[in-house]
Amino acid sequence: MEYLVIFLNYNGEELYKTMVKEGETAVYEGPVPKKGEETFAGWNKSLKNITDNLIVTAVFEKPKKGTLRLGAMTFVENEKSVHVIEQAVISNEDLYKNKETDIER
Repeated sequence: MEYLVIFLNYNGEELYKTMVKEGETAVYEGPVPKKGEETFAGWNKSLKNITDNLIVTAVFEKPKKGTLRLGAMTFVENEKSVHVIEQAVISNEDLYKNKETDIER
């Protein structure tokens, strides 16, 4: 048996449709869904193990924005003046990385 899978954009616009054999995974081969500045993140339902006709809708993520500000300080150690940055702006990429950063001392 085969089932119809219809892929919709966020606004209900049909992007692609395909027939899928029972128990198989639906494969999307249409254009990349778009919604303004947002990024396509996937579909609102699983495309695996299709056992009925299915309508799926594109899901989007808003751009991640942010600024990290650090305070300023100055101190003297062994007659050497050490300055800590007054302000730092960290990029979106840096804000959302899951890694530790080593600091030289």
